[in-house]
Amino acid sequence: MNNPGSRLVKGNLKNDRVRFSGLRQMKRILSWPPTITSGFLCFLLLPIAMLQVAAPQGSNATRSEKGCRLRVTLRDAATGQPIPARIYLTDQKGESKIPPGVIVYSKKEEQHFIAPPQFQIELPAGHYTLVAERGTEYLAYSAPIELHAGEERNETILMRRWIDMNALGWFSGDLHNHRNVAEMPALLLAEDLNLAPTLADWIWEDRPRSEPPRTSDALRVVDATHVFSVLDKEVERLENGP
Repeated sequence: MNNPGSRLVKGNLKNDRVRFSGLRQMKRILSWPPTITSGFLCFLLLPIAMLQVAAPQGSNATRSEKGCRLRVTLRDAATGQPIPARIYLTDQKGESKIPPGVIVYSKKEEQHFIAPPQFQIELPAGHYTLVAERGTEYLAYSAPIELHAGEERNETILMRRWIDMNALGWFSGDLHNHRNVAEMPALLLAEDLNLAPTLADWIWEDRPRSEPPRTSDALRVVDATHVFSVLDKEVERLENGP
């Protein structure tokens, strides 16, 4: 296009934005022939009008389609210290919801996961029930959770101990565990179990169901009050006898 304003338009188009360098340049644009001026202004103003109209619609659409994020922090109510726990998180239909990267137990109607002191999960908007348990010396926690579209929700659960059996000279234990040895430290802390033999060497009828780790270290210490063993054996021949 061969007109006096062509160089001006080219010189002021930069980074996909139109920039005017003062009133003098604006006057030059307005002095163009009417057909050129109107065409240029339509070219400039139409995208701006489209942005003004489309932005709110696009923003609302994104917000309505976006899920929710639930962040949960678990603490001991008396000490304020972060603690792990067993978590049940279900939707309105009773379906279990599990965050990524956690230990999961799913057997028939029992569906839960072992949560670290902090975890988060992406969920669609809706009604949920959050239950936290930590062994038999803590009161169970239960609360409804209502999540709205696009919401980021932070929940702090204070687990309340109703008795301290260790202080009274008693220690807890679960003496029958068929669990992955690598999961045992997290399980002991979440259930607050002092002792847990792990039946890693398990024979069912005429074949092994699981094998023990190759180690001479039978005991694994999690901390000063939580210990588990890994070389325990169980032989079950229920149908054909010993």
